[in-house]
Amino acid sequence: MPQPKSLVGLRAPLFERLIDLRPGSGEDAQDLSFQTHEAVAASIRREVARILDTRLPWLPEDDDDEAPPADDEAEEGMQPVDMRTTVVRYGLPDLSHLCVSNNSERHQIERLILEAVRTFEPRLEEPTVAVHLLPSGDGAHVEIGGMVRLGRSLEPLVFSLASDLRVGGKLKRRLVKAAAERQRRVEED
Repeated sequence: MPQPKSLVGLRAPLFERLIDLRPGSGEDAQDLSFQTHEAVAASIRREVARILDTRLPWLPEDDDDEAPPADDEAEEGMQPVDMRTTVVRYGLPDLSHLCVSNNSERHQIERLILEAVRTFEPRLEEPTVAVHLLPSGDGAHVEIGGMVRLGRSLEPLVFSLASDLRVGGKLKRRLVKAAAERQRRVEED
């Protein structure tokens, strides 16, 4: 009797198994039901990038309006739901008023990103987040780290993502200038 073969990897998330990589073709180039370490790392990187690219209305950190209801407020037999961790709150709040060149604001940005990654990317265990200014001083990148469970082992994963975070007003001015230039070109056409 043949023995089951041991695979090193992780089952792909549902939405990635449903993706059509080649919409015009009748079949996909590869089976996405099971992912290798490299594919898992790329998948986690894509998901974290989606989290960082999604914006929500700003809520102060001490806002308890969405805290789960007390036990006496929950319906009988129902568990209270923490609205801060549902897909309704997927992403990050608007961070445009924060500046990464300011240490306390950079730490606040790191905390917000870390909480979003912990909530919405469960494959990344013990996540870490660090926001770094680019050497040129006119941009920033976000370094994400953590451990990924592959079968019975935990593998380290670290990657960096470009960021549109504001650096002392320079980046915001550049984005506004680029938007004005795009608008001018649209009006000319």
